[in-house]
Amino acid sequence: MKSPDKVIEVLENTSLAELVEEILSSREEILRLVVPEGYKVLKSEVALRLLKEKTISARKKIVVVTDDETIKISVAKAGFLVKPLNRVRPGSDYFETLAAKTSLKVSDISPVKQSLDGPRRVSKTIEVKKEEVPKKKISSRAKKAVEPKVKEIEPGPEKIIPEPQPEAQVDSWMEDFQDNRQPEEVLAVGNNEGRKKKLLFLLGFFVAVVIIFVLASSFVFPSAKVIITPKRQFENISFDVEASAAAKQVVSFGPGNKSILPGQYLRLEREVSAVLPSSGRQFVEESARGIIQVFNAYSSSPQTLVANTRFLSPDGKIFRLTKQIVVPGAKVEEGKIIPNSIDAEVVAEGTGESYNIGPTTFSIPGFQGSPKFNGFYGKSNSPIGGGFTGEVSVVTEEDLNRARQQLEQRVFDILEQEWQTRIPSDLKVIAEAKVKKVEEFRSPLKAGSRAQNFEAVVKGSLSLMAFREKDLEQVVGDRLAVKLTQATFIENTEGFMYSEPLLDASKQTFSASVETKATIASRVEVDKLAKKVLGQDESEIRSILASESGIERAKITLWPFWSGKAPSDLDKIKVEVD
Repeated sequence: MKSPDKVIEVLENTSLAELVEEILSSREEILRLVVPEGYKVLKSEVALRLLKEKTISARKKIVVVTDDETIKISVAKAGFLVKPLNRVRPGSDYFETLAAKTSLKVSDISPVKQSLDGPRRVSKTIEVKKEEVPKKKISSRAKKAVEPKVKEIEPGPEKIIPEPQPEAQVDSWMEDFQDNRQPEEVLAVGNNEGRKKKLLFLLGFFVAVVIIFVLASSFVFPSAKVIITPKRQFENISFDVEASAAAKQVVSFGPGNKSILPGQYLRLEREVSAVLPSSGRQFVEESARGIIQVFNAYSSSPQTLVANTRFLSPDGKIFRLTKQIVVPGAKVEEGKIIPNSIDAEVVAEGTGESYNIGPTTFSIPGFQGSPKFNGFYGKSNSPIGGGFTGEVSVVTEEDLNRARQQLEQRVFDILEQEWQTRIPSDLKVIAEAKVKKVEEFRSPLKAGSRAQNFEAVVKGSLSLMAFREKDLEQVVGDRLAVKLTQATFIENTEGFMYSEPLLDASKQTFSASVETKATIASRVEVDKLAKKVLGQDESEIRSILASESGIERAKITLWPFWSGKAPSDLDKIKVEVD
């Protein structure tokens, strides 16, 4: 019956390769490695990582049995189970070593009907086996290094039941592993072979891509591109033009050799206002003013009162008439006198706020001592105010000029925005064809007026003439027609410059002198040229292009570059004019 686990005794000079070989060749799933103190292989992180990978791939469970504290820590970090080492003696719970002079360095010892971790002691019969172990494929250097070191033990009464050693199954890279190699060297050998395989794969893939690219370029994606620069000449031209709202069509040669263009005249007018602060300061002394009623309760005869006639308030304030008045006579009804009155403006004799008084009754000191004193009097029905002494804000001339400038800019901005919404986008409006004008500026207050704020108003207007520059291009074409042939055309104009502009709002016309530079280019029949180069090699293509009189120079691009000729498919030939 096969033992459920196996004990492998590791010697101090056992190499990593031999240890891995023994593990992989074992049939048991659970393997106990008895490791002596100071065994260097299991102190290497690289060796432990390699051992872990091999045991996982072989589905082996490893238990490391040792008293070396350093090895315990290393193998525990690597994920192996660690057990303490029991003293070797007959009847041990774990194993018995082989007798002295045995040719084996590892022993298979199986407890009888007892788990490895069980507490019971199991007696075993030990017998030394003299026959040779099947030889493994190990290099001469490795063979010398792995000469067995056998521990001698006293034979007991038990009997050994030896289990046949399995044939070693070792990876090819392990066969030449030598005792003097470090575990890091073993890993490096495997990595180098992996890199070689990867490099060979990448090299093959790159070669395949290059072959596919060459074939695709030659048979699937061939193309030819010819960029033509035609012969060109430049002509400066100038002429007089008039845009008129009354014109219906373009006249290239009008009266006095002037060109006439249809135009659109527009006039806009807008008004803006604003309340602005006064910046002036002035010391003033103002007298209170107001309106009073002057009564005649004395007689039916009218009474004249001259300017500056005094009126006295109950608190002793003197107010004077601003102008002469005539107080109408009183009415007499049924023997009774009914007073009659007239309104009159009075001004305080002094300045300051003390003369600002409420409604009251006034006497006329000039009539004092006469019967008229009680018959003539004044009465205010509303307060008399305006008396002031101190510093006040006043409107200055600079305030009015600043208000004019601000409101002018505002009204012109409004007009600029509005005309752009009124004129079609295909019409041209040049700066010289616009006239801005301030129609009116007004303010209810003049310079020197006392006020913290003042209102100002500006009315502005904008007149303009719009026309189509395409009409100008037509004029240029008509004037240069004598210089054109069937093989040439006007390619473009470099913009128009206007001089001596004049907008006549009354006639709704705009006149100016116009100057421009026109480019006359040779015609290139790209479709015919593409057919000519179809399937031709590069030298023939150059000869064809050289024979074309309207070509200044050309650039030929063939793909793939090694083909040396244009494709036979017309769709893959492209001729462009630069």
